[in-house]
Amino acid sequence: YQEQLFAQYGITNQLEIDAQTVYQENYLKNADGKAHSNGFGDSYIFMRYCLQEEKDNAPHIAALFQVKAPTGKYEHADTDKLGTDLMGATSGGDSWDQGLGLIFTKKIKPFIFHADAIYSFSQKVRVDGVKTRYANYLNYDFGLEYFLPKGLNLMLEANGFLQGDKKEDGAKISASDINYFMASPGIGWSNDKFQTLLSYQRAAMGTNTDANDTIVLTCVYTF
Repeated sequence: YQEQLFAQYGITNQLEIDAQTVYQENYLKNADGKAHSNGFGDSYIFMRYCLQEEKDNAPHIAALFQVKAPTGKYEHADTDKLGTDLMGATSGGDSWDQGLGLIFTKKIKPFIFHADAIYSFSQKVRVDGVKTRYANYLNYDFGLEYFLPKGLNLMLEANGFLQGDKKEDGAKISASDINYFMASPGIGWSNDKFQTLLSYQRAAMGTNTDANDTIVLTCVYTF
């Protein structure tokens, strides 16, 4: 399981800076035995700028720039840990990836629609002595919220990830691509200070990814 910490600070009415890190508890049990590891995964720093406020039929549009910092372990795996001690992001460890994206939000009572896409550029790295180039990758998300009385809301979200084959010492490694599509229904409650969301998440389809059943609890405090 994971514990994520996310902080957001508004610099101006149009510009904000965000930071996110994750602490992981990885458990694995298979025919080779069982293992457990914990530690920090990769971290992210974002900047978001409002390009257009929502008006009439036009959505709210924001531009995003992000940097992934390789704070998670990505090499020198302990054979006794069965891979659980590798904490780097799915997109590839040790790479300081830069990403550009757009975020769209539109209110059509009683719904709110969300959509975003972030394209990230991987950098050349060396993993366990091997020159490695992870492919660039795309994250995309769609969300729909329906508001109920007394601060309650229902939410349905879909998340996708696409990344091509990586290269090692200049040679493409076939069948190393990663893609997945996840669906996540949930229920939330909010007021002026707090936002909470309890959701269930599972990969509906994918390649070279895990099909985990995940319960996600999100709590946000605004001050």
